[in-house]
Amino acid sequence: FETGANIGRYAGNSAENYEDYWVGADGRFDISPKSNLFAGSRYSRNHEERESPDDIVGTEPTAFDLINSYAGGFHRFDQLAVRIGGTHRKYDFEDTPALAGNINNDDRDRNQYTGGANVSYRFTNAYRAFVEGATDIRRYNSSVDDNGFNRDSDGYRLSAGVRFDRETVKGRVFAGYMKQEYDDPALSDVGAPTVGGNLRV
Repeated sequence: FETGANIGRYAGNSAENYEDYWVGADGRFDISPKSNLFAGSRYSRNHEERESPDDIVGTEPTAFDLINSYAGGFHRFDQLAVRIGGTHRKYDFEDTPALAGNINNDDRDRNQYTGGANVSYRFTNAYRAFVEGATDIRRYNSSVDDNGFNRDSDGYRLSAGVRFDRETVKGRVFAGYMKQEYDDPALSDVGAPTVGGNLRV
């Protein structure tokens, strides 16, 4: 279980004040030394940072609620390991005060669903290769937004890489491809290669 808060106060511009907070819980059930099930959920109250490309330039930061839930399972077959899971994110945006009245944000409310699998193979004690794939389904509460676009979309992500766990450094590197297709023909589909990684010493 966890809970916490981030509270910001500005001495010269109180309109930028914010109160973010969250509460959540997660857990794991070990079926055997090689298998487990896991799940969790978290509710958070957030605000969009002013440098965010999604900020709509109101007189106050845009506040929104997020419910993030996930569940899945894991099993290891000696050197081979399989992890499957899914997530659900529910976004609920508040209207933002502006000089000419409130800015409507109801058309940004949405549900985002993902489901996928990761298959990895340990070829030494320190190195493990993996492939993974996931779907990305986004459904908006409004059939069209305030500009007349239907922003519902379906997509996927595929990648392969290597995870390493040495005494002095841990991390992973990967490369792959992602694609997102929009229901509205006026919106261009997105498809691009992806690369990434992380490193911890």
